[in-house]
Amino acid sequence: TLLNVGTSGGTTVIFPNRFHPSPRVEAGREVTIPAPESGFALTLRGPAGVERVRAIASEAPFAIGEAPDLAAAVEAARQRAAPGQWAEATIAVEVRP
Repeated sequence: TLLNVGTSGGTTVIFPNRFHPSPRVEAGREVTIPAPESGFALTLRGPAGVERVRAIASEAPFAIGEAPDLAAAVEAARQRAAPGQWAEATIAVEVRP
């Protein structure tokens, strides 16, 4: 799962999405989001600041759906994961006006 935490603090699910509805990614396979053939691009806009993209990998699927508090839903899923079954990384992207 890829999440974008915007400069406003709101969280959006980037992947899975309507073009890639399955969150499954095979081990050792490179995945580009969005895929070149998907017909869309990601655009950052909004107030200047730092956006964070959070990548989450888990052995068991987890559902966060359209939770009103996405960050809390992800944290709850992380806490339910068995030890060693969850990994994540975050990158920062500077948004300039």
